[in-house]
Amino acid sequence: MATINMPKKESAETVSSPASQARVALGRFRLQVDRQTKASFASLGDAEKVGRDIKKAHPIVQVSVYDAQEGQQTLLDYPRSNVMSSLWFLDEPRRKPPISLDSPPASA
Repeated sequence: MATINMPKKESAETVSSPASQARVALGRFRLQVDRQTKASFASLGDAEKVGRDIKKAHPIVQVSVYDAQEGQQTLLDYPRSNVMSSLWFLDEPRRKPPISLDSPPASA
């Protein structure tokens, strides 16, 4: 019979975890876009500034800052006047439907 020699296992001290599994040290304030953490910051001001820049560029996404120490989440809103100006189609008068819903259908 043939014998198979297996390589010796390295000790647990020398084996490092893969880069994808390494934990990244997160700051207290976490910037979240559509409930996904994108960055962390040490100060609330820095997180809000970046969050407002994202919200300004992409007003449709939900941007929030999560305070890990307090366990509170704050939504960042884009100024309503700017959002409403992008919804110009709401200012147009409503058109009547092609079929009147009040009158009964004509019989043939």
